[in-house]
Amino acid sequence: MLSLVSNFLFTVLTHRLLLVDQGDHTALLCEPFPDTTWALPFDFPLRDQFDRSTQYNIPSLFLMPSFEKELTKLFPEKETVFHHLGRYLVHPSNEVWGLITRYYETYLVKSDERIGIQIRDFSNTGLPFQSSKELASIETILMDRILDCSVQENLLPKVITNTQNSSALNATRNTKAKSVLVTSLSSWYFEKLRNTYRDNPTITGESITVFQTSHEESQQSYDAQHNMKALAEIYLLSLMDELITSPWSTFGYVAQGLGGLRPWILSNPLGELDSDPPCRRATSMEPCFHYPPSYDFLFTLSKISRSQPNNHPRGLAVSRDFQVIAGKVDPLLEPDSHAHTSDKPKDKLLGGLLSPGFNEASCLSRYGSILYRKLSPHKPSPYLISKLRNYESLHKQCGTNTESYNATPNHLHRPRHDISDNDTCKYVVLLFFGHSGVGNRILSLVSSFLYAVLTNRLLLIDQGDDVAALLCEPFPEITWALPLDFPLRNQFERLDSNHPHCYGNMMKNKTVELSMDDSPPPFVFLNLVHDYNEHDKRFFCDRDQNIMKGVPWLLIRSNQYFIPSLFLMPLFEKELSKLFPEKETVFHHLGRYLVHPSNQVWGLITRYYETYLAESDERIGIQIRDFSSTGLPFQSSKELPFTYMMDRILDCSAQENLLPKVITNAQNSVLNATRNTKPKSVLVTSLSSWYFEKLRNMYPDNPAITGESITVFQPSHEESQQSNSAQHDMKALAEIYLLSLMDELITSPWSTFGYVAQGLGGLRPWILSNPPREMDSDSPCRRATSMEPCFHYPPSYGCGAKTGIDTGAKEYVRHCEDMSWGIKLF
Repeated sequence: MLSLVSNFLFTVLTHRLLLVDQGDHTALLCEPFPDTTWALPFDFPLRDQFDRSTQYNIPSLFLMPSFEKELTKLFPEKETVFHHLGRYLVHPSNEVWGLITRYYETYLVKSDERIGIQIRDFSNTGLPFQSSKELASIETILMDRILDCSVQENLLPKVITNTQNSSALNATRNTKAKSVLVTSLSSWYFEKLRNTYRDNPTITGESITVFQTSHEESQQSYDAQHNMKALAEIYLLSLMDELITSPWSTFGYVAQGLGGLRPWILSNPLGELDSDPPCRRATSMEPCFHYPPSYDFLFTLSKISRSQPNNHPRGLAVSRDFQVIAGKVDPLLEPDSHAHTSDKPKDKLLGGLLSPGFNEASCLSRYGSILYRKLSPHKPSPYLISKLRNYESLHKQCGTNTESYNATPNHLHRPRHDISDNDTCKYVVLLFFGHSGVGNRILSLVSSFLYAVLTNRLLLIDQGDDVAALLCEPFPEITWALPLDFPLRNQFERLDSNHPHCYGNMMKNKTVELSMDDSPPPFVFLNLVHDYNEHDKRFFCDRDQNIMKGVPWLLIRSNQYFIPSLFLMPLFEKELSKLFPEKETVFHHLGRYLVHPSNQVWGLITRYYETYLAESDERIGIQIRDFSSTGLPFQSSKELPFTYMMDRILDCSAQENLLPKVITNAQNSVLNATRNTKPKSVLVTSLSSWYFEKLRNMYPDNPAITGESITVFQPSHEESQQSNSAQHDMKALAEIYLLSLMDELITSPWSTFGYVAQGLGGLRPWILSNPPREMDSDSPCRRATSMEPCFHYPPSYGCGAKTGIDTGAKEYVRHCEDMSWGIKLF
């Protein structure tokens, strides 16, 4: 672009005609001149002798007396040369213009202010715009430069990194929305900047969205598609209100020139990176001539200046003839709160499901979720509400630090427990399975709570997992956390199916009937993890429940949603039908009663929702999970590439009218047709970024056949599940909750992550198919007929005859859509 504009001006000054070697110009630019082409014919005789020009040499033309007078008449404002000529010559082709307009209208148009950050890797400069192995920590240093420059120049606000200690979290929100467009060959800077504003509230309360159109990893000079994306990004940068650019970068020069912008140029120190300011404001919007001739010209002329120190030390640029005072943005000290709430229902108790009287500041999500979620059409039964209030009373009576609980050590150290009329307090302790993800833990939590309610027991949660970092306390006044000095804690890791106090092991050794009717042991361990044995599964038999009812402490370890099997037990069936007249609402009600994200997780949820999703008319969630044991390529193997499942997702989206198809040949599309202004947002959750990038690139790169604006987002991509990482689990819970706020949901088969999201949101998702044979042998997805989770590994025998039965043959307990041997409620 720079050499094109330079050569055009030279032809004007010398009364010549400009012809351009065709290359990929026709794919990038429209013809600028009426009636005739500027393309040099392919049969031009000297084509095999061509050399190239890559410089913006206009500053040196101003130093030539033969051109000086004419140039002064042409450009009274000297710094506008490229601004005027670039806008005259550079008209993106229809295909490139489609990329530009779709991306702008989809991601940027609604922002109050738009900031462009252009980052370029120059391996020969010694500058770490992209890290090398030798300069591995430099990426972070340069990221600090970008952030320091943004804050120093009031382009972007600081963030509050310790949200727990922020005193202003409940203040009125500053509704000003800023978008940041990052262009770089690498995605590293985009992800760091996006995560900074996603994970932390801003000190001004502003909503900051961060986008990157592409990251090609390396420059591909002769690739037409690569160059089309590059031109689109340059043009998008030129549409920003403010611009931060890399030194020496012609990419940035063209953007600032087209946009008439004086950017902040990131510093180019000759010594240490922290030896000078992070950036300097350009005094001209003109590009720099990097390698001017070094013979004796009068460099003291006012219209020419040496390039700024942080740009190019040998370069020349046309200076400006007037001064600009940079505007300042007054920071409004109004931190994070809730937006878009005027049209939301205000039933913060969820139809009586929640108890009033909690300190709202201690758990913002408890009463705040209604501001983000549609009103549920499913009302809790009066009987369920009454039972929950009764349970809360029991929790106050029997909870930690009560007289009953404080007698625990005496009970647990006796070989047998004497039953008395005073034993009104009995307990269930939930021990999470060690390698379980957040989804499995929430399912086992809800299951254990319902079991505690049915058996008039108190639920306590082992604190060994990061429950306190994830969830608020659900019960008034008294904690659900098992104290750290609980006498049996040192045995938790040894509790398995072979433990002497494991109920299944006791059944196997025939010690149950002989000892538990009148004088039960002080505690029994119940092994309900996925690989439990036939003796452990006796938990789901009425007779065995009657045997266990006298045991004061039941310790459960589970990673399953075992509620469907409770409905198959005559002992509980009548009570459950009274609690849940709508059988498919069990998790929906109990999940919303128990699962209140902690303030820190809630901050992740609300900031992301308000920043990226709140303005859409419709929100689609796509949850993709890798299960290597299924043979399905949710994450690619060499034999089963990513593209199979991507095709499934796209086919499902189109078949169910969730997302529109795209016109892949943009040149043949009706570009001037009336645009459908209905915006849809797509939230992708996956450990991999591959699906997100493919889906995101598909819609900006091609127009939707319906004309809809489709935005695609992914909060994080951790690459692998990290079972013992609190930060990983906090992000996972935030993404589950965000999925539950969607209008429609596509989920992976077998995924507990998706089960929790659909249950909290009251959604019946489209489940991606899990065919036993070829992936193209059936429909790409099936609509779930119930929003309930699936119990993956139910018992498969009859309690009386101990013979195999079909546990999914009851009217409201049937086999799952995504797992033929699993069962769920309908």
